[in-house]
Amino acid sequence: MIAPAGILYRYPAKEAWTIAKNNDIMSKLDIETVSILTLVYEDLDRINKVEEDAAKLILDRASRDSNQTHTTLVLIKDVYHGWAVDRIPGLLTEIDVVIKKIKVE
Repeated sequence: MIAPAGILYRYPAKEAWTIAKNNDIMSKLDIETVSILTLVYEDLDRINKVEEDAAKLILDRASRDSNQTHTTLVLIKDVYHGWAVDRIPGLLTEIDVVIKKIKVE
């Protein structure tokens, strides 16, 4: 089974950022922190899209054609690899920066 819990398993929910923005968090944080938080949550939206795109590939009628199986698997691998190798390390760094900046003591 591919990503049985979804690729967002254990990622922060966007609802937290929406609630924070609705409660005027912008006035309590510096511009750098707001910018990083915005980027983090925008990346989470992109991750959601990746999961939807992978599902479309898996469920597409063409992917069930035995001649297309290899192509389908390569496309899925490329999508996940792109996030795991290219984007997630930077996202995790951004999350760590924000955690340190907004740490409540």
